[in-house]
Amino acid sequence: DAQIALFEFAEGTGDVTMDTSGFGTPIALQIEGMEWTEGGLRNVSGKAEASVADSQKLFDEITPVGEYTIEAWVLADNNAQDGPARVVSYSASTAVRNFTLGQNAIYYQLRNTTDISDANGSPALEAATNQVDTVLQHVVVTFDEAVGRKVYMNGQLDIEEDAPATLAWTNDQVLVLGNEVTNDRLWQGVFNLVAIHNRALSGAEIQQNYQAGSGTLTTLSFDVSSITGGQTTIEMLAAPIDDSSYLFAEPVIVSDITPVRVRNIRIGVNGNIPVCLLYTSDAADDDYTV
Repeated sequence: DAQIALFEFAEGTGDVTMDTSGFGTPIALQIEGMEWTEGGLRNVSGKAEASVADSQKLFDEITPVGEYTIEAWVLADNNAQDGPARVVSYSASTAVRNFTLGQNAIYYQLRNTTDISDANGSPALEAATNQVDTVLQHVVVTFDEAVGRKVYMNGQLDIEEDAPATLAWTNDQVLVLGNEVTNDRLWQGVFNLVAIHNRALSGAEIQQNYQAGSGTLTTLSFDVSSITGGQTTIEMLAAPIDDSSYLFAEPVIVSDITPVRVRNIRIGVNGNIPVCLLYTSDAADDDYTV
């Protein structure tokens, strides 16, 4: 209910990706140096940048309430890019910004300009535990003037501060993904979803959004009733990560027969088994009961 900008990167072609939140005037991001992928947009050498006029919506909707959330489903190309490399930024240069969700090597961080920061939003609040990985990750940062900033990774609170502050933003900055507006803080990776809310989402809401996925998840269902002797399916979530890989997650047995013992789950592609996933318990025979 507080979402004011949403980018789902569903166009699949062209040099513009649009805000589909349905809130206010849509923000158009002009694309350069990026490639469309299955379910997302890969940044190779460029950025996706809005106009000052379009970006004004963020200033108008966030500064009166003094809180916001940046939510992103992203897949970093590596965990060496730093600067920080700009994932989602609302800024004017490398030294002036309203906010930046960035990657600083193995950690994501939030810079945010307030009455207790400098014009660059420093010092940054940086994730302390969960590291950047080269798989699809759900990264969320929040700010609330009453408490300060928080960083969440894959649905879990990673770090928070007790630092009440007042936003000190200016309305002449622009929303940009994948780089700084000055083209010298490149972030390389895939964007699957970016959302901005004019409220600091709660931990429960962030966990709910993490469980919901990036919007490209599909449920696969395999009927194995002939094996169990009763109505039984194996169901799992699937989503494209990029042009050459898929994510399979959370396999579940749905069956009239209990218990059902499962062993050596494999994923076959075009008649071959390129990956073998073995789910184990503490049992010596390496199987478990669902």
